[in-house]
Amino acid sequence: MPEPPAVDWVTRFLFENPYPLGVALLIVAAAMAWRGMREGQANVLKTALVLAPLGGAVLLTGALVTTSGEHAKRTTRDLVDAAVASNVSAAMKCLASDATLSFGSPKNLSFDVISIQQRLQRVLPRYQVKSNRITMLKAYSESRDAAVVHLRCWTEIEQAYGPMLSSWALRVERQGDGTWEVTHLTCVSINNRTPTPEMMW
Repeated sequence: MPEPPAVDWVTRFLFENPYPLGVALLIVAAAMAWRGMREGQANVLKTALVLAPLGGAVLLTGALVTTSGEHAKRTTRDLVDAAVASNVSAAMKCLASDATLSFGSPKNLSFDVISIQQRLQRVLPRYQVKSNRITMLKAYSESRDAAVVHLRCWTEIEQAYGPMLSSWALRVERQGDGTWEVTHLTCVSINNRTPTPEMMW
């Protein structure tokens, strides 16, 4: 996979994944409260009364704030669902009007959105998906309006001799109308091999 962008710890552990920190604070608060009441330690009990609402605040903040990474995950899932259903129209709605596609690396030669649509129109009806399982879906908030997603799927196709493991990197950005769409799509590997445009077309 390409090197992901750095994500600050506040976004990662407060906004995107508040549960480890929030739950840990609540557990520590509960343990200290029990100890403070059992042993009559007022200072320990006071500390517990500070940690408990802090843990709750962490969880509440995570629930209220939707990061660019979370938006990107949702858009990526919509794109995968559309591809699995062979729904070209729905898939195209997940792509920006200037979306591009590359193979192997985001830095490699890119194909424009018309080429992507043509490929989807040829490939999706021809190869029916028997089952698909997302084995990895990681999002990295690059800014308030952009995120990078690393995706890996385990897919069984009716016409193929066994499952296919594919890895993808997507860049998802907020558009002018507020929607989130894929602006760049990279097919990183197919069954642990670097794909080429000839293989995929």
